[in-house]
Amino acid sequence: MVPGKAGPQLERLGRVPWPRQDNEATDAKAERLRQLWQALELKDKVVTSSMAGHAVIVKRVRFAKDRIRHLAAEVQKEAKQYIPFDINDVYLDFQDLGPESEQAGFHQVLLVASKKKMVHEVQNVLSAAGLGLSVLDVDAFALTNCFTFNYPEWSDKPTYLLDIGAQQSVFCVCAQGRPLFLREIAFGGHQITERLARTLEITKTEAEKLKVNGPKEEDASNIATVQDVLNKVFADWAQEIQRMLTFYQSSESGGLTSTRMLLSGGGSLISGLPERFAERLEMEVGLLDPFRRINISPNLFDRNYLTRTGPQFAVGTGLALRQAV
Repeated sequence: MVPGKAGPQLERLGRVPWPRQDNEATDAKAERLRQLWQALELKDKVVTSSMAGHAVIVKRVRFAKDRIRHLAAEVQKEAKQYIPFDINDVYLDFQDLGPESEQAGFHQVLLVASKKKMVHEVQNVLSAAGLGLSVLDVDAFALTNCFTFNYPEWSDKPTYLLDIGAQQSVFCVCAQGRPLFLREIAFGGHQITERLARTLEITKTEAEKLKVNGPKEEDASNIATVQDVLNKVFADWAQEIQRMLTFYQSSESGGLTSTRMLLSGGGSLISGLPERFAERLEMEVGLLDPFRRINISPNLFDRNYLTRTGPQFAVGTGLALRQAV
């Protein structure tokens, strides 16, 4: 994505499958990145990446207004009580979110920490692929950035965002251009793949194809089985989200609630998921369009393809917008 006269412009788009067996193999991941760079003919070798899961810790804390002037020093002094690791073993960053209210006398400050080991692993993969790292973001922040840019008219009211990955999902409550609440949920599309493989006694590769493409029309027995598996998994996910919402509302003093949720990530593209969530969570549920306000040349991209697959690029778009806005 590059800056343009009328705003950010999509220049290249690509994705590469990331098998679970490659998660610990630096060389395998680097080779896949090299192949992607070559296929897209990318010249820029410096990238923006992001982290999620246990690799990163995000805390929202309060600092008295009179301490904000020297916030960097105050954060270093107080971080130990919020970060469950040796402070010398982590990279620490922060952002002043502003005053809680005009009368409160306190500022909300967002603390972000990651073990240096985890950051170095990302750097090592990129270095092995011949790439450099300019910014290491957080998936949840990139998701919020993507939403905020593309849906400015929604900024006055809170919106729930859920990015469904293969192994885990990112949940955010976003309002006024900032994340009010962030959590990662231990479910993802691979659960469906594993359950289909186990139920139908097929390989995980066959189950993945079945999940994405659906059963063939002539196989009535598989249609019923696949739908039953999807219904049960969707029900479990909805229950987990409801527990998350209950926790958010009880833990956040005056937590702003929403009646709408936008889904993204590869798992969001499973047929019927938005409708099932809308029914079980009793709210408006749709798919996040990461290219809603991005300039796209019809000569370079198939808009129908972008519409069908767009939600899985939400985090990537949020990262790309750092350079393009």
